[in-house]
Parts: sequence; structure tokens; C-alpha cells
Amino acid sequence: MGRSADALDYGRFQWLPAEGVDVAALRDAGIEVSAISDPFVLDIGGVTFDPLVSVPTPIIARAPSAGPDWHLVQFRGPIKSEWLDQLRADGIIPAQYVHPYSYVVWSDSAALARGTTREAVRWSGEFQTAFRVQPQQRAFGSGLRATMALISRHRDQK
Repeated sequence: MGRSADALDYGRFQWLPAEGVDVAALRDAGIEVSAISDPFVLDIGGVTFDPLVSVPTPIIARAPSAGPDWHLVQFRGPIKSEWLDQLRADGIIPAQYVHPYSYVVWSDSAALARGTTREAVRWSGEFQTAFRVQPQQRAFGSGLRATMALISRHRDQK
């Protein structure tokens, strides 16, 4: 069986789309196969979506940032360190891993446009305001709330 053009080689295992793969034939050949259903579905604070199928409408609307801001980048499979190095070389700062195969990154729009054209990137988009807070904190009232924040020291970096 030949490799799929979409296959990713990790040395000890292959990551490839299940479409057109004869799982029974692979198992008969002594190859261990683990199928993962919906491998790219994100769950960010109770908002569940596959970004290539549909991106949720922002729960909390805000004007787009003119400068650097938080974005979300999803890769084609388990993340390789060289993919993160490529993002950094393009001026994108990976900040926080998000399962599956995604990172919250700090970037301006020009760097994001450069970095996300790479073959390893499956999708990139806005890290919506609603993703930045817990679901129970999305209906802000006038009272004080204990909370945690992700703060970047790269705010003024381009």
C-alpha cells in the first residue's frame, strides 16, 4: 500500500486520513491501526467545532485588532517541534497548546498570513473573545469576579 499524499511520517507511526484506507488489510498485514473519529474537533470553553466544517459565530462581538493579537492555529496532525519553529521564524509566537493539534498564538496579521500558508497548518483564525473567558464568565455583570488571565509580554512586538 502506498502512502497517502496527506500522510505525515513520525518515524514510529504514520498519521493519515482514514478515507480510502483498507483498515482490515493493514491489520491482516500485522500493522496496528488506531482510528480516531473527529480528530480535529476543538472544545474551547464549551464551544465545540471543527474549524474546517464551521467556525462559531462570535458570542461576544468586538472590533478586530489593528495590531498583534491572539489567534488560533490548528495543525494537520500531532505537532512536530519544527512546525512551531517555522511559526516562530515567521514572527508568530506559540503561547498555549489546545487539544487537538492546535496552539493559541500571538501574532500580527502579516506574520499570521505568512506562517499559516505552511503545509503543516490545517486552519488558522481569530481566538474569539468568548474563548478567552470561562463560560460562566461570559455574561459579565457589574460585580467583581475572581479570574485568571493569559498575558503576553510580547504586546508591543511585531
